[in-house]
Amino acid sequence: GLLRGAAELAPRVNRLLGTDLTLGAAELSRRLAMSESTLRRHLADEGHSLRELREHCRLERALALVQTSSLPIGQVAEACGYASASRFSARFRTRFGCTPRSLRAAR
Repeated sequence: GLLRGAAELAPRVNRLLGTDLTLGAAELSRRLAMSESTLRRHLADEGHSLRELREHCRLERALALVQTSSLPIGQVAEACGYASASRFSARFRTRFGCTPRSLRAAR
């Protein structure tokens, strides 16, 4: 029923965002065969927002790039959708407890 479908929505959104971080609410809702308002409502029922899920996916991708690539941190930020390397570093530090540079230096 509806509840079962809603309970699985956040992971489905994460999978879609994992393949394309630029997907907006309109395209996500189209791919999930629901209206934008239904998408947002079901995510809210699960305790999530589209913004939060997108940020999670951006930071997970950033973590992988910092750990596995030699891209400059500014390019990692850009590749993950951050316009500002300093904002990216601050969000990264809040999430992972260290800056991208310090993580890379430690590997």
